[in-house]
This record gives sequence, C-alpha cells and structure tokens, in this order.
Amino acid sequence: MSKNKKSILTTYNLNKSIKGTLVIKNLNLFIPKNKIIGIIGPNGAGKSTLINLISGFLFPDKGHIYYKNIDVSYKKMPERVKLGILRTFQETFLFDNLTVKQVLALYKYSENFNFKSLLNFINEKNLSEENFDVPKEVIKILDDLNINDVNEFFNKNCKELSFGQKKLLEFFRIFFKKNATLILLDEPVEGVNPLIREVIDKSIKKLSENKTIVFVEHDIDFVKNLADLVIVLYNGELLDVGKPKEVLEKEEIVKKYLSI
Repeated sequence: MSKNKKSILTTYNLNKSIKGTLVIKNLNLFIPKNKIIGIIGPNGAGKSTLINLISGFLFPDKGHIYYKNIDVSYKKMPERVKLGILRTFQETFLFDNLTVKQVLALYKYSENFNFKSLLNFINEKNLSEENFDVPKEVIKILDDLNINDVNEFFNKNCKELSFGQKKLLEFFRIFFKKNATLILLDEPVEGVNPLIREVIDKSIKKLSENKTIVFVEHDIDFVKNLADLVIVLYNGELLDVGKPKEVLEKEEIVKKYLSI
C-alpha cells in the first residue's frame, strides 16, 4: 500500500455483498485528515453499508480499509474504537428503562458496543449511582438548547425523550471518546427539529478542528453548508467527489440523485 500522509483513511477495491446483491463495488476512497466529508446518494447507493464497513460493523468480502496506514479491514468494532474510529447509528439504540445519565455512563465506561457486553456492564455496575464529570461539550449543547435544569434532563428515562432528543443522546456518544480521530455519523440530523439541527451543525464544525468527520445525510442543504468535500455513491460505486457546490451542480449528479 502506498502511504498518503494527508489521508486518515483509505479504501482499496472494497467490495461487499448483502443477501447476494453487490452493494459496494471496487470502491477506492481517500479520506483527508481534519475535514468534514459528506456521503450522499439515492437509497440503495451503499452509504450506510460503507459506514458499517469502516466502523467494523460489517467486514468486506474483498478489498482493504487502512486507517492511519493500519489495515483494519477485519478488526472488530471494539478494536477500531480503541484505535480512534467511532460511529453513531442511524437508529437510536437506547435502553428505555435507563435514564439519560445512565446512558452517558455507558458511553464513558464501556469500550465494547455489542449488546451482550452492554447488558453485562449494566448488571455489574449500579449505574443509577454513577457520579462523573459530563463532557463540557454536552453541557454546552444542552445550554444552547435552553435546557436550564440539566439534572432534570439527566434523570429522565429514555422512553420520555422525543425522537430528536434520542438522536442527540446518540450524538453525545462521540464526546466520551477523546482519542477518537475519525468520527462516522449516520444521518445525524434526520428527523430532528431546527434547533437541534443547528447545534449538531456547530458541534461538527468544532470537532473538525482536530478530528475527521464523515457523515451520511439525505438533507442536501445540510451537506452543502457543512461539508468540505462530498462523496457521491451510486449503486455501490463512486460517482463523484469534490467540493459540494461544484459536485452538486453537475447535471449527471442532479439527474441520478433526483431520479430515485
């Protein structure tokens, strides 16, 4: 593999089939350091599958993924988290019987994100009595959202949260892993209200000062205003890459993206 000092992550001839359908086809990508990269494409383009492959949620059938010139292609998700690759999920995987504070405790102390290990962790620790410093970024976001009584919010059961608040709580995951240098976000503002969307936008920009952010999003205006670069996938292949305004004004991109 040829090293690229400006790239934090590289994929070579990446392929992945799901249920007999090839959803990622010979994909070659170079993700630059400390940039915000938006991944767009119509439904079925392979966007979430790509995030799953980079994060270790799925393994490729062929090809390689290099992170900081380390081959992570077949490393499990917890190993990649320790190396500095962190992701959020499109769906909010929260325990409705836990409080917000307890979920934050899970983020802080649990290195392994699979379901079995989380259940073991919950059983082994009395999370209701956890007392720890919440990252300043979380407090700042809650302040921006005009949540004056932070303790009241922390003591809420997750089942009491709105969809947007659950998405926000999932977003908070990234502030508990200070070693993370590559953050993957799967539709971070899908279904949230304008105020939450605004604070997530600001937070991503702040994070990109010393981290690389890769996000999947259908909201083209959000992508245009936030991304330094945009990657366009179509049927599992790389259709285009470049600055958002340049790429999104191309006739071929508009036609294929809006044809679905």
